[in-house]
Amino acid sequence: MKKYIFIILVIILTICVTIATVILCDKDGSVDDISVKTKESTDGEEIQSQDIDFTAEYIRTGSYIEGNVYPIVETICSYEALTEYYESNKESYYLERRDKSYEDSTLGFLDAYDSYTEDFFEDKSLIFVILEEPSGSIRHKVDYVRRADGGINIGIDPIVPEACTDDMALWHIIISVDKIELPKNEKSIRIFYDSKEMPREYFAFSFTWGCYGVSFYDSETGILIKEKNATYPHKYTTNLTLTKEQLNEISTLIEELDINSYYDRYDPHNGKLHSSPSMTLVLSVKTEDYYKSVTAEDIALGFDECSNQKGRKFLSVCKRIQQIITESEEWKALPEYEFIYS
Repeated sequence: MKKYIFIILVIILTICVTIATVILCDKDGSVDDISVKTKESTDGEEIQSQDIDFTAEYIRTGSYIEGNVYPIVETICSYEALTEYYESNKESYYLERRDKSYEDSTLGFLDAYDSYTEDFFEDKSLIFVILEEPSGSIRHKVDYVRRADGGINIGIDPIVPEACTDDMALWHIIISVDKIELPKNEKSIRIFYDSKEMPREYFAFSFTWGCYGVSFYDSETGILIKEKNATYPHKYTTNLTLTKEQLNEISTLIEELDINSYYDRYDPHNGKLHSSPSMTLVLSVKTEDYYKSVTAEDIALGFDECSNQKGRKFLSVCKRIQQIITESEEWKALPEYEFIYS
């Protein structure tokens, strides 16, 4: 009897294995339903990646916002977090409802919000990818969401028509994934736009200096103006691209300065030192995480005399930035100041 039972079990097991093989493999024997891929890393090791099931919604949420650097990635893991995001950002982005009055329009943020209930967040989470486009005509398609390198890679393809409108646009791409798939650190989510990774580590600064703040430089645009008050300012304007080493030095100086600890309007001398003429310094910093600007207007002229340590540190950083800019060949090629400021 035991012999017959054993034979029956073997037959059943063989049938199950055969059925599983048929389901998983196509005619040429390749696996269809398991989406695991490998790629070769820069050091020759193989890195495994796995596609993640997702759904995506595309919502236009405004136009240009000064100081923001894109892409911005936010993870939302609860209904409370979604509500907090809406309340915190509704003044910056257009997050209201929108009537779908014509074919090319999109739903509003609040229209999508309705479907993300407390029940939804029991086993799902959201990834917000916020993009800025030079034209409102550009649309998007999420090509893949893929676990790789200990994080998540998201591939986004732009859909660009032959003719585009001349208006900037902000987009919230809302991606829904299983909660278990979400990495703990947002920094481990990498965005690939049109097959190229979008860098999220970003640093740019602008600097205004001189008597009454007549000189200006913006590292983001490269615009350098020696004398904004000149009769013909264009003669005193050029383009300067700092080297990677110079930008790294300035970035380190500003990081060590802890610029966020300074008031937006600041006097390094605390009102105890004055001069005529005075000078104005405006140091603005933009990174992937924040924008900060410190304005020291009509303060005593000079960088070396200051009675407090915090003020000396601020003036020292500004002095070094001015030195880097004014030692460039581009600066030296500009004409002498038109006016004497006294």
